[in-house]
Amino acid sequence: MLLEWIWDWHFYDVEDELKTLQSEVIKRVETLFMKKYQGNKSAFAKACLCDEKTIRKILNREQFLSVNLAFRISRALDITMSELFEGLMLKK
Repeated sequence: MLLEWIWDWHFYDVEDELKTLQSEVIKRVETLFMKKYQGNKSAFAKACLCDEKTIRKILNREQFLSVNLAFRISRALDITMSELFEGLMLKK
């Protein structure tokens, strides 16, 4: 029972932290996307080599970014993936 509680507590702590990091990355994407694509999700999706629905879900925070998609988004925004994640850190 105690181990189950510790596992649940640790899992939710990590999950919350990942959601916070994801939200920060998406804020960065939104800012750069608006600047470069003036809100044109279709053009952005085409540059990212993905479906417009995927972009919409990410911007609405309904879908998490995969590493693959984060890489393609970074390229479409003319930045490196390192720049996209710069300064973000998980707690230990």
